[in-house]
Amino acid sequence: MGVGTDYDYENGAFYSKYLLENGEESEFLTIPNPIDGEYQIIAQGTGTGNYKIEATQISQNEETGEVTESIAVIEGEAQEGEETKHKIKKENNEVTLNKEKQSITIDSILKDIDNYYQQGLIKTKKDKKILTQAVKNLKHIQLSLEKLPSYWIFSSKAKEKLTQIIQKRFNRYVDIIINYINQHPDQFIAPEAKESLIESLEEVKY
Repeated sequence: MGVGTDYDYENGAFYSKYLLENGEESEFLTIPNPIDGEYQIIAQGTGTGNYKIEATQISQNEETGEVTESIAVIEGEAQEGEETKHKIKKENNEVTLNKEKQSITIDSILKDIDNYYQQGLIKTKKDKKILTQAVKNLKHIQLSLEKLPSYWIFSSKAKEKLTQIIQKRFNRYVDIIINYINQHPDQFIAPEAKESLIESLEEVKY
């Protein structure tokens, strides 16, 4: 047994959150009659530790009444204040984990920059330093967004407006970094590193 919180949404979706006796939290989000397509799940770390997400499609055969389940499991390690994006695909009565792309975060982009430098795809230490600092600046902006809800001095309407302003600022800064990468000669940043970094930066936009 545990203590729970429930929320209903206008589209029929249903959210439940339970605190179990062992101190762990268990959350459920139900979407009735989901359409086929790709769904994005964003895991936001409120602490450090392992987490597990199960996406389940429950279907019933109208003729036989037989109930079937299709499950996609996502596992990862959370870091406080860090967002990790996962994608699942729902098609017919099957749900699968989209493993074509790894989850992209600011920290994963920083690791990519370091790896590309070690591999010689980013040629100079100066370029590595410029890109690393620029992406770290994105993380500072992202952290300010995450802290905004806790600022009691602002009204809900003010927080909503500030969120929009900060998100636009974040996206503009991403575009500046992308423009820097695009305009930098290939002899300093290899084309394959350019393509990968730009794709990842586009992914973290709001």
